[in-house]
Amino acid sequence: MRRRLNGLVIAMVALALVAAACGDSGGGDEATASTTTVAGASTTTLKPAKIYTDPRGGLYADFQKTFDRGGDPFSSETEFCTKGDPPKEALKQTEAGITATSIVFAHIRTKLEELASFGFDVYVGNTSDMFSTFAKVVNEQCGGVNGRQIDLQNIEVTALGSAAKPVDQARNEACVTATEDKKAPIVVNSSGFQGTGILCIVEDHKAIYISTTNGSQEFLGRSGGRMFSTSGLVLDDYNTLLANEIVRTGIAKGKTVGVIDSDTPGQNEATKKNFNEILDKAGIKVASYSTLGCKGTTTCADGLKDAVAKLIAAKVDFLYPNLNVVSLPGFVKEMVAQGAKPGTIQFVNSNFNSQAGDLVSGKVSELGGAEAGALYNGAIFFDPAPTGNYRLTDDPTPFNKMCNDTYQKYSTLPANAGNTFATAGKVFKFKDDFEVSPYGMVSSVCSIMRAALRAVYRAGVNPTRDDITKAMQNLGPIDINYMQPATFAPGKSGAPDGVYQLKYNYPCPGGTINKSNSCITQVAGPSLFKLK
Repeated sequence: MRRRLNGLVIAMVALALVAAACGDSGGGDEATASTTTVAGASTTTLKPAKIYTDPRGGLYADFQKTFDRGGDPFSSETEFCTKGDPPKEALKQTEAGITATSIVFAHIRTKLEELASFGFDVYVGNTSDMFSTFAKVVNEQCGGVNGRQIDLQNIEVTALGSAAKPVDQARNEACVTATEDKKAPIVVNSSGFQGTGILCIVEDHKAIYISTTNGSQEFLGRSGGRMFSTSGLVLDDYNTLLANEIVRTGIAKGKTVGVIDSDTPGQNEATKKNFNEILDKAGIKVASYSTLGCKGTTTCADGLKDAVAKLIAAKVDFLYPNLNVVSLPGFVKEMVAQGAKPGTIQFVNSNFNSQAGDLVSGKVSELGGAEAGALYNGAIFFDPAPTGNYRLTDDPTPFNKMCNDTYQKYSTLPANAGNTFATAGKVFKFKDDFEVSPYGMVSSVCSIMRAALRAVYRAGVNPTRDDITKAMQNLGPIDINYMQPATFAPGKSGAPDGVYQLKYNYPCPGGTINKSNSCITQVAGPSLFKLK
């Protein structure tokens, strides 16, 4: 392979959104009639917009006013899809993967179950079955998209790297399977797919990539506008959002700031430009910056002891550890070993490596130990995903409920089974520390599929992948977990529009069944954020 990237396990990134799949419900739809008057012509009454009235009010209600749910067959908050009008012209093949009868969607599933042998047991249900089930619903219940069936192809890729085959090489091979062997014009993922495999999809093969994660600003620039995330931002934007919120809230005032990074290509540059420089312009100096080496594996620990010693020598008391789920527990544990005490360091983080999610942040105490959990206690996150909101309400939003009800009705898996990928069932509890993750994953998959289907529908009866790309770029408001404000627009590859302030708690107030004994709670939000 012509590219190489260290094995950063951002396969966990989706989990931040997964754990946040909850929220208030209620409300309903209202039709808003509109008229257009043209000088010298008669008044024309347009088709009334179908608007969902969000009972939460505020930012949520304002967003819903922009979302016409009657504009296509894939926008209802109560039905996954409805039957559309028959196509007005004969269907024909426009290119490979888009025939007169079908369009190929390739789903690449990262095998998260492989992480269990390292203590990173993660249960999000059977994502291959989720994608397949929603494709089946479109085909059998709604007649496909403009008369075309969805040809859903499931592809698997390892979550681990090795000396013989780095994880990035495996991801590139999965890309080739999806784009060359399966001829997919659209590639989807909800379990984490990072590195140059994304460039293989969007740059080398000119396919559309839709996921819950995202790449870097460089990747976006090289993607030709074909890279999209329903819940994540590009790394550069995560850093920018975090830096802007630190400046806005003033939480670093009077603090000595430190940053820990990994040597993943592109990550250092993004952190320095979009985090360090923003703080510097605001008069906040980064006193200590260090990079940990990953050596092509999933663990970034090369230079760990020296990096921690440098932080302690600089008397850092405000720290951004931009590390993945495998690396952060060991880093915090090393800080404990070198004498760092609880309450002496304010940790902050973004969600680029899923650190704002219950499952991933919980690994700090679960694998690093109680002392590591105590040191990390009180860490602050700024993230578009409202992790922990299922603890605040007994009712999910209509979108989340619709997605899970649809999956339960049409999946052929048993209702209740085990807690691994191989034994996964289809019925998950919303109000449950453990099952909220697969419950949210269903909604994540549902969100990805609906966005892709709306784009295909809006691209016309006989679309090319360029037509679909333009439709995605101009999709406007979409449904994501918690029915948060989210939009796609030209130049905006990450859908979320709102930010929440979150807090890591060890131990979890009120208790938890999670082995970590930790949890994320909401402090403030949502508020609209701007990255420029």
